[in-house]
Amino acid sequence: MFVRSALLRFLFTAMLAAWAAPPAPGNTGNRRFIATGPDAPTPASFRTHLAEFEKSPFDGAVIRPLRRLADGTTQPADLAFSRDPWQPAEIESMVADLKETRPTRARDNFLAVQARPGDVDWFDDAGWRETVDHWRLLARSAKLGGLRGLAFDPVPPGAPGTLFHYPSQSRRTEKDFAAYAKMARDRGRDIMLAVGTEFPEAVILATGLYSEFLPLLGAETSPTALLPTHPLGLLPAFLDGWWDAAPPKIQVIDSTPLADRRPAGEADFNRAFTRLRTQAARLAAPDHRTKLRAQFLIGHSLFLDAYLTPPKAGNPSSPPPDSRLADHAAAAVRASDGWIRVHGESGRWWPADPPDAPPAEPWPDRLPGVTDALARARTPTAAALRHLATASPAQNRLANGDFAKEGKENLPDAWWTWQRDDSRGTARRSPPVIDAHQPATAIWSAATEAHFGQDLAVKPGESYAVGTRIQRHGAGIALLQLGWKDAKGQWTAPDAALLVAPEGEPDADGWHDLATIVRVPPGASQLVVMLGARGQLTADDHARFARAMAVRL
Repeated sequence: MFVRSALLRFLFTAMLAAWAAPPAPGNTGNRRFIATGPDAPTPASFRTHLAEFEKSPFDGAVIRPLRRLADGTTQPADLAFSRDPWQPAEIESMVADLKETRPTRARDNFLAVQARPGDVDWFDDAGWRETVDHWRLLARSAKLGGLRGLAFDPVPPGAPGTLFHYPSQSRRTEKDFAAYAKMARDRGRDIMLAVGTEFPEAVILATGLYSEFLPLLGAETSPTALLPTHPLGLLPAFLDGWWDAAPPKIQVIDSTPLADRRPAGEADFNRAFTRLRTQAARLAAPDHRTKLRAQFLIGHSLFLDAYLTPPKAGNPSSPPPDSRLADHAAAAVRASDGWIRVHGESGRWWPADPPDAPPAEPWPDRLPGVTDALARARTPTAAALRHLATASPAQNRLANGDFAKEGKENLPDAWWTWQRDDSRGTARRSPPVIDAHQPATAIWSAATEAHFGQDLAVKPGESYAVGTRIQRHGAGIALLQLGWKDAKGQWTAPDAALLVAPEGEPDADGWHDLATIVRVPPGASQLVVMLGARGQLTADDHARFARAMAVRL
């Protein structure tokens, strides 16, 4: 008994060590979370505080560019739409700070560009020469500084937004909307020529572009008919100029401002993504549709301040703010090309800069659980594995999750088995192998479709980290499958069911870690955990499962 218990403790500790291993540095697939807000760092602050920032769940940040004037003073360099001349020497200090910064994980960083002050008339050739040169210098800074590109905000907070508003133009009485639109396209083309020359593979992360016109894109009538009175009516023409000159490696990301000032849910993100993907071309020149398909990406924005309001009183089933944020962030990722702006105004991720700036609490204090919520959406598997790695055996809701107990017919105790009618698979339990440090396992072989299963009593709104380890030999696949049943034992919430398959290469012993985080949907009373095998052809094909866990968060 002592040897068996010691073995199980050893195997459990080894399993947790494997699950606790940190994920590889750098970006995770196509999920990129970018931090923005009034606490955005200057290049010097970015260099100084990057190591601390990289502990947060972000892939990068928006950086506030600065110009250092000849007298040693600094001026904001994100206010690009102005007549003021800038000198190349004024960006040297900023470029030096960026060059000296060596991100190890947060590598997707951008220099901010705002449509401010926006007081250059579209027909002011001299003023626009300076504006284009500002974009040129910012693109050069981003390229030399090793950044991904520029972060463009066409409607900065507090700005009147008159730059793209035709009725606000100074020469509207003598120039009609078509004349202004043509000039806006010309100016957009000049800007993109400058950017493309300096940084031909730049990424332009924008706070709303075509997404600013989502209501118009939902109408059956032509959206262009309403542009003359729209607050951003000249923006589509300006973007046509971008597409006129954009090099083939330039990417433009429209991070929809759906969540500004309020939480946005899965239906909001899905609707916006579908509408933009299918209808954005209605706002562009016909000859740009190929570029839109190849170089236009769709992202979303999350507004952290919207989650500071607690759930409504008297609604105990309403999830806490951090859980809502995790759900919405995951939904935003699913309904996007992976780029997510995380914007917050009343908290901070960076130290106050300058030191006498108004104080603000760090976001982890301002919104408890925010770091874990974003990490769960950004890297759901890694987040689930971290939770499972720190859980005790007593926290595992699955009975006999380590398969240590043998039940009837050489099957793992407490687990039921199922296979499709035409499947002729064999299920069995394999005991631990002391010399090989092999844990007890549950095995399917020669199964067309089959799984081990267990039903857990749960309540709507609860969250669980669920995981197992799998080892496959021969034909077929092994996976983790999660489903839901109601109080009567009937299957429910099919949209919330999950299949988790192995990705990447297994470890040296051929094992994959499968894990995910789920929230119990409304109407569900049971979480059904299934360890499945599919497509096996012979008795030599098998799927082996070890250490299944389900831990409430």
